[in-house]
Amino acid sequence: MEINEEKLKGILKKQKDDYQEHFDVVIKEQKEEYQKYLGIMVEDFTSQIKLITETISGQ
Repeated sequence: MEINEEKLKGILKKQKDDYQEHFDVVIKEQKEEYQKYLGIMVEDFTSQIKLITETISGQ
């Protein structure tokens, strides 16, 4: 099998497209995980602020 410039370009383009597709999936998953993490942190922060406010108001 002879590999000429056109075949090589095709092979490289296919590899690039496959990698990009995998990369997009990984980035989407990481984005979703980070959004969940931030949501939890916001809820925790809000509850801590409420607790501090209640503590100060009760004094």
